[in-house]
Amino acid sequence: MIFERNCLLGLLAAALIAPLLLSNQYALHIGVLIMFSVMLATSFNLIIGYVGEFPLGHTAFLGVGAYTAALFSTRLAMPFHVAVLAAPLVAAAVRELGLPSEAIEATELIVTDAFHGGAEPQMELTRAKSQARLR
Repeated sequence: MIFERNCLLGLLAAALIAPLLLSNQYALHIGVLIMFSVMLATSFNLIIGYVGEFPLGHTAFLGVGAYTAALFSTRLAMPFHVAVLAAPLVAAAVRELGLPSEAIEATELIVTDAFHGGAEPQMELTRAKSQARLR
């Protein structure tokens, strides 16, 4: 745990210093992609390894934040810092809506990442639908 923390702190320091040292835009782009992957892998390690849950909506919320930052910086011409601050706020707002995603196929599975208690009535409805199809 201490080794992982020290590695992550070292990577964070390298990520903060890299834009100042790298003048090559391609190398900077590759560095951003690497840090993005490290961030996602670390969060999966925390959720799956330590908490013991398999998050199915985890990547979706990360994508919502990334898409928000991209839209704010390109379409709305907002400064980078505003876009980066808006991204987690929009992702949190989407999470608070608590919209479950339904996969209506052979297994009739409903997955919600935010509200397990809110999924119970929908799971019962889906179970009833799938049993009616089997009759």
